[in-house]
Amino acid sequence: MTKKIRDGVDRTLFELECGIFSFGLLSELILTVLRFILKDRMTGQWGFWFLSAGLWAGILLAAAYAFHMWWSLDRALSFDRETAVKKLRLAYLIRYLVLVTVLALAGFSGFVSWVTMFIGFMGVKIGAYLNRPMKLISDRIYGKEPPYVPPEEQAVQDTGGI
Repeated sequence: MTKKIRDGVDRTLFELECGIFSFGLLSELILTVLRFILKDRMTGQWGFWFLSAGLWAGILLAAAYAFHMWWSLDRALSFDRETAVKKLRLAYLIRYLVLVTVLALAGFSGFVSWVTMFIGFMGVKIGAYLNRPMKLISDRIYGKEPPYVPPEEQAVQDTGGI
């Protein structure tokens, strides 16, 4: 399993996705605790299941958003600067239009809570902040990363300090 992950998934994307899903689990834990504390005081269409469904819909939206961001950046690196900028702007526009559309559909349909869906989507931001702890997971799967050496210092090391 770890070899399949190591060969098929970019390390940075893996760390971000792990952060997003960790945020989802922590948020679900908080919702569960609130469910037992508040019991029947908090009602809605479906109560806490309504909130939980919105949270996980937001987490899945955040994971898809992160994947699309990685994919568009990876693809843009093969183009010249002007074409890459145009493609990245288009990808950015597509991501935000999809986000607004999905949140609007959630709000108007009433199947899930659009507020907890938005909180779940914020897992993209929280996942980026959880990079350090998620690096421990990726180190187990991918192995330790070599330390970053700036190109100037690398040139000095390659020439033997001359």
